[in-house]
Amino acid sequence: MAKRVMLSLEDDTHALLSELSVLQGIPVATLIRGLVEAQTPAVEAMIKALTRLNQGDDPVLIENEYLGQVTKAVL
Repeated sequence: MAKRVMLSLEDDTHALLSELSVLQGIPVATLIRGLVEAQTPAVEAMIKALTRLNQGDDPVLIENEYLGQVTKAVL
């Protein structure tokens, strides 16, 4: 089920996203939703890393694992 959120953007950010949405032939909201959904693996990795940091795990180990997960997510 989809949830609606209210989002405010700076004028220059909105202009860029509007231009990109026109070039792709999709509404701005659809473009933004796609951009956010594409970041899900990176957000999940960040949540995992921050949870472990808050639990007192080794920051160096966590950073290395996080960077590896984020790198995998963008490739």
